[in-house]
Amino acid sequence: MDNNQQKTLSCPVNPALRRLGEWCDIAGHFRSSTHSLELRQIKETVLIYCVNGKGWVKLNDRKYAVKKGSLFICPPNIPHGYGCDPDSGWDIWWVHCGGGRVTEYCKEAELSENTPVIHPGLNGRLISCFSKLLTSLSQKQTNASWVAADALHSLLLAIVSATVNPSMTASKDLMSLIDINCKSLEELAAKSGYSKYHFLRIFKEQTGQAPWTVVTERKLEKAKELLLGTFLSIKEIATELGFNHPDYFARLFARHNGVTPKKYRGNFQKSLQR
Repeated sequence: MDNNQQKTLSCPVNPALRRLGEWCDIAGHFRSSTHSLELRQIKETVLIYCVNGKGWVKLNDRKYAVKKGSLFICPPNIPHGYGCDPDSGWDIWWVHCGGGRVTEYCKEAELSENTPVIHPGLNGRLISCFSKLLTSLSQKQTNASWVAADALHSLLLAIVSATVNPSMTASKDLMSLIDINCKSLEELAAKSGYSKYHFLRIFKEQTGQAPWTVVTERKLEKAKELLLGTFLSIKEIATELGFNHPDYFARLFARHNGVTPKKYRGNFQKSLQR
């Protein structure tokens, strides 16, 4: 792990959001093997999700272990510090937020001064929500803080959801990352926030399938829709779905459906004429 790779974004908070009780002003993604923060006390809630490595968090005079898949809170107005293990380093997503609604969601997830660390595991939805939150803060529009608040709300819901049934949620959310428009496993993994091999491993562990197998199956389902609902040629459908060779697409379709794309479309047209 590199000693320091950091992305931090922020935007001013609209006063109305503070009155509504759910806002954030800064978030980031941080990889480090030397990260350590001495005790401090701030007015905001800090939420941190460790997706690789390990470390610790200290609230008042008590220290808690943090591992890969841990999410922890530093409540407002509580002296806290945290840092990574120098041997493993860590990879963390974090956000500073505040408001009464934030407090309520954290209570629902059983995150508090007395139980500051939970272990939802590696969860695709959580990573996606942190990523979207970071992206929302990069916007230059005047409503950026509102977009960020909406992203924060999704993150808080994901945190609560992850505490209900972590394994089921993780499996479902990894599936939600599947995008048939991705052109490679590397691109698919990048959406999840994991490396290609890490994504491949946890996807197979949690779903029992290889991610590219799922992509292919969904492409073939989409092919059925295009065959029956459009006048596109077989070649055009193959291109639309990212298959470079129409003959390969046709063989793959036949293997999965028992008939060629041409025959599948023909059978449907015949059924309409009866």
